[in-house]
Amino acid sequence: MKNVKIDWEKLAVKEAYYSVTTNYKYRNENLSDEVKDDFFIEAKQYTERLLAVIRDHLVKDFAPKRILDFGCGVGRTSIPFSEIAEEVVAADISENMLKEAENNKALRGADNLKLMQTGSDISNIPGRFDFVHSLYVFQHIPASEGRKIIGQLLDKLEDGGVIALQVLYANELSCVKRVSYWLRVNIPGVKKILNLLRRKPWNAPMMQLNNYPLNSVAADLREAGCRHFYSRYTNHAGYKGLFIFAQKTRLGEENVTDLGEIP
Repeated sequence: MKNVKIDWEKLAVKEAYYSVTTNYKYRNENLSDEVKDDFFIEAKQYTERLLAVIRDHLVKDFAPKRILDFGCGVGRTSIPFSEIAEEVVAADISENMLKEAENNKALRGADNLKLMQTGSDISNIPGRFDFVHSLYVFQHIPASEGRKIIGQLLDKLEDGGVIALQVLYANELSCVKRVSYWLRVNIPGVKKILNLLRRKPWNAPMMQLNNYPLNSVAADLREAGCRHFYSRYTNHAGYKGLFIFAQKTRLGEENVTDLGEIP
């Protein structure tokens, strides 16, 4: 996670808003108060759609009181969440992202929003939550480390609570690009050399896009007690993902359908 943190501290300084959306509208040269308002309006619309999906497919009367937003960035979804919950805890690995999130919190009056810096160990986050959310975060974390964090997030989830997270599982990159990506991530010094060959600063940050084994993620959810499950496919420029919604089953509700084996 050390390299991930270094890269995201640089990305936060260089392009904090664009880095969490990759929408050119939110590049620094385009930012204004009006554009930032749009940034959060879009996020509020997203959170409303998200909650509607959960109510349609998992918990009809879902109304979370305590929300954990993991990988919050500049607070894009954390601030809309603060409008519907009693308390929101927003965590990120980047100190620079959290500084901008603190500015947004103050400007938008999100007094019930608590910002925290975390890495691969989230034990400093207090208490448990009835909703845990993470969007476009785990793709930037190597799967071996990301799955451990997902396990910790599931431990933070109340019985009957819901987790919503997105992971990548495949991409349409050419063989050459896949090899180049693997070398940059895994071989020390290769990223610097390739940066120079591409006429970038040698220390230019890299935004990792890591795939996760879906069978392992599903097993992790099952082991944590998440029996109710819904998912939707995502595809961004050839990077294929799954948005997973899962409810941690309350004690005694493990087999709510009780259908037995289906031949």
